[in-house]
Amino acid sequence: MQTAKRSVWKSSTLGRVMPLSQQTNLLLGTQKTEKLLDQRWDHNQNPIWSVTSGSLALLQYEMEVKEFLVWFKIKVKNNENVIACSMEIDLLKVADGKRKKLDLYKEENMKDSKEGKLFIRCRHASNFDKDFVKNLKKDTSLIKEFMFSSIRTGIKVEKTFNPPDIAKNQRKSFWKRQKDNEKLEYKRIFKGVKRYRVRPDADPEFPVDWMTKEDVDKCSLQPSRSWVEGGSGNAGRIFVEVLSCDELPNKDIGSLTDTFVTLVYEDVAVCTDVIWEALSPRWVPWCRRAFRFNIADSPSELYVGVFDFDPPSLVDRNHDFIGRAVVDIKTLAPGTEYILHYGLQKKTNDDVPTHNGTIKLRIWVETENKRGIVLSSLRHGLKHFGVNVEHITEEKLVRNTCVGSSATTQFSQYNVLAHLKELFSYRYFIMFSFYDAFQLIFLWRGHYETTMWVPRLIPRFDKEKLVDKVARKVEVKLPAHSLVVFTLAVSATEYPSMIVPNFFFSIFWFMFSMNEFNQNNLSPWKRNPSFLEIVGMLLEHKPISVSILENKNKVEIEKSLKEWQERIDLFEKWKSSFFDSRIAFSEKALKEIGEGGGHKRSTTETKVKISAKVLPFLIPLQEILHNVCNQLRFVCNILSWKECFISFWISIGSLVLGVASLFVPWGYIIGWAIRIFVWTIFGPWMKLFDYFYFQPRRGMNDEQIEMMDNKNHERRDRVIYQLANRAQKSREDAVKLKDMRSLIFGQYSVTVLDDKRKRYNDIPLVNSCAQPLTVDSSKFSYKSFVPSQGFVMKMTPNV
Repeated sequence: MQTAKRSVWKSSTLGRVMPLSQQTNLLLGTQKTEKLLDQRWDHNQNPIWSVTSGSLALLQYEMEVKEFLVWFKIKVKNNENVIACSMEIDLLKVADGKRKKLDLYKEENMKDSKEGKLFIRCRHASNFDKDFVKNLKKDTSLIKEFMFSSIRTGIKVEKTFNPPDIAKNQRKSFWKRQKDNEKLEYKRIFKGVKRYRVRPDADPEFPVDWMTKEDVDKCSLQPSRSWVEGGSGNAGRIFVEVLSCDELPNKDIGSLTDTFVTLVYEDVAVCTDVIWEALSPRWVPWCRRAFRFNIADSPSELYVGVFDFDPPSLVDRNHDFIGRAVVDIKTLAPGTEYILHYGLQKKTNDDVPTHNGTIKLRIWVETENKRGIVLSSLRHGLKHFGVNVEHITEEKLVRNTCVGSSATTQFSQYNVLAHLKELFSYRYFIMFSFYDAFQLIFLWRGHYETTMWVPRLIPRFDKEKLVDKVARKVEVKLPAHSLVVFTLAVSATEYPSMIVPNFFFSIFWFMFSMNEFNQNNLSPWKRNPSFLEIVGMLLEHKPISVSILENKNKVEIEKSLKEWQERIDLFEKWKSSFFDSRIAFSEKALKEIGEGGGHKRSTTETKVKISAKVLPFLIPLQEILHNVCNQLRFVCNILSWKECFISFWISIGSLVLGVASLFVPWGYIIGWAIRIFVWTIFGPWMKLFDYFYFQPRRGMNDEQIEMMDNKNHERRDRVIYQLANRAQKSREDAVKLKDMRSLIFGQYSVTVLDDKRKRYNDIPLVNSCAQPLTVDSSKFSYKSFVPSQGFVMKMTPNV
């Protein structure tokens, strides 16, 4: 009878074998042996095999075979020791892909002297698995072509992050200019009118090489003709068009800045075309400027970086970083087209943000599963992604786009002082907020505007309606917050069982009032989604389009900022006069007593130089300050509804708990809890606890104490082993995923955090605007597709 053969995947991890340098060969011993692993691990007792070290192998076994042996040939110094383990064929028949443990023994005795553990995974191979290992054995460069060959049909798939290069139709003139040291002309005067060369190329449909500034600005606002799609997911789509930049600094010597833009969304990075020789570049509709990012779960932040292009002819090619901006997608309403202006910031930890020019973007969001977006915020905490690239230059592009040129986690005296200044900057906000809240709540000052019907003293018979004859409308401000606080306080005082429900209701009231305060902000760009808007998303209501005019409330915003600064200056002036008066009084008293006087405060500032001996103590101080600032930013983001979904779920949770606790007899529960505590702790039966627990321990000898300590250590070791085993699994998955990403996308990796815990969140400038969306995205044509770099590792990647 002919024996059947099955294909099985195998992946392995070795644990605690030898402490010295070792050469490991894994052989499979049945009727035919096959070499699986060949990797040298120097001074590593717990090596982990990944795809780059040959962890994957395709095995064929016969159904009649009952078991096979896995052999390890380990060379220690000049001697060879062989250890092995056996595995029954029934485990291969199951082949569920779960992690299995095998004990390793010496070859001469398979029952005694364990030499370590081997962890493997097995599952039945699919056609994709067979093709993957076939290409992997031939050439690792074929993996990229194989992985992305079947993702999209009829569209070009960009395998990795592709920074811009010189356009084909400009390459000849560019290299000629470099060779002849000639400067290409980019502006001319025709009949007294200044015109500019169309960059990067002329319109292929209507070839026009020169345009006026007004024509270029008008042309840049036209719809894009081709788009680049990126990412994976079906929760929604983000459409981004890079329109222009203004007032950029010049980064080139002897010429002007050659500008291009890098965009990073989650694990997808893309770039625009280069606009040559322009400090205020404009991207025209027929160039590479339009991108669509697919939303997998909840929207993340969009990172935008502006760079100066350096040609490949330079020995030290390093695209100069100009600035970056971060777009918070959560604040954008679906069905609305936004034209956003952002200031470009180079450093993220400056005391006062400085802008290196501005960038203009056109963005709109389309969502199909609004409820899923809100619910997904419950499953995810701090989201982080990874972008792998092939070259160090590309890695710098992505890193500068995501984190800027300043590293807040790297030690420096500047970062320590920046964290301290940030902590001190909270004092004005906290102090003035408490002062305003005290006046608003305890002095019953009205804030909620509404209209009320007030009876007329003298009826107006000239009115048509009866209501208008006997009453009139009056606009009033009701002290709603004072009424809520008074109701909660009185009910908790008169009915102690209402303390717990009122506690949860207080949290809901506080979060709802903070949302109301955010919605009343003069700047529409600082408003986050309201509580009712998120409820509408949960109920799948049709989103309401937003309309915002340019420079809306600009005068009022400037006036508000001026009043805030005057308030701070007035407080500082009062504080200075208060301390001056106290010092003057002390000097006068000391002079009269005769114990000195004439003390004067020195007005000269002394610069403190930090000694090298103090620097080691500042490193942990900076880490502590960094963590404290991050936690304070996170709390402020929740209270201000910048983390709108987290704030919403806290509000909903407190409201639900408050309503549910109304039906709980808290008085009965608290009374019985106190009774049980008192009767248990202070009762005479505590003598039994002393007799059976404390007194026997006092009479123990050293041997008994050591035996008890050993039992406690064993219990602790079991817990530590479970934690170490869990950490080992996480480490294995991380190493395998990292190596697989390096193999497919590139060896340089950048971590992208969807984190709003930054010192300054980028806010659109006042000249931004919004209007209802009128574009039909279903008619867009896509030029290429950038796949997501996130995939699930189940021994082989599942993109």
